[in-house]
Amino acid sequence: MHSDPHPTELATPLDPERRIEQQRSLFCGCYDHCLDEAVRKGWGSWTCARCPLSGLPWERPSVASQALRRLG
Repeated sequence: MHSDPHPTELATPLDPERRIEQQRSLFCGCYDHCLDEAVRKGWGSWTCARCPLSGLPWERPSVASQALRRLG
């Protein structure tokens, strides 16, 4: 049972002391959707920290499959 993705706007840029993987779920199947939402809403920065999907074990895709998926 999965929920809908729920990115959260950040008032400041991502924390440079933390790796981006600690702040966003880069390999989440919904990452592109969340990125699109952040752009549509004009957010300067965003995080997956409060998203109900952020703790799920997403499989890391190969570079080739990730590139092809983004060409979509």
